Amino acid sequence: MIFNDKMPLLIQAIIILILCATMPLGVALAKTTPSPRPGIMQNSLSAPTTRKPLTVRQITPISFGSFTSGSGSITVNANGNHSLTGSVTLLSGSEPEPAEFEILGQPSEEVSVFLPERIAMSTQSGSGSLSVTNLTMIPNATFKLDGTGRARIKVGGTLKINTNTISGPYNGYFDLDVRYAY
Repeated sequence: MIFNDKMPLLIQAIIILILCATMPLGVALAKTTPSPRPGIMQNSLSAPTTRKPLTVRQITPISFGSFTSGSGSITVNANGNHSLTGSVTLLSGSEPEPAEFEILGQPSEEVSVFLPERIAMSTQSGSGSLSVTNLTMIPNATFKLDGTGRARIKVGGTLKINTNTISGPYNGYFDLDVRYAY
């Protein structure tokens, strides 16, 4: 249909509305893809898909173990290895561990996980504070859920400690930002 400047705008709008209203409901979505011929675009139709919502369940929290106060850091890698720097020492029987999470969603779909830059930790009274930085994870940030819609990830990081760190248990919370990759 050709519109011209002599046709009143209201009539043009009504014609467009009528054309839209006559389209069948549930029209497939058009997706533009490159053509094998340069300069030409092809359209392919695909039905909209509904995916299961993504959910995250914590299996184990990240733990830096029990340690003596000093100046340094404890790093727990996502693969479970750990290292210490400075004068910090782990107490006997104390083993740092990465956090482990299970992600549930649409089977075989690709997801991306975004970690925070840091985790703030504090004592229950709030008088002491520490930070976890350099967060890492296994697998890498983008991966596919398995055929049942599940995946497990492990998260590690580095806890920095200084000589005037207040002794006692420290707790912190962080959010995992999990999204379908596209």
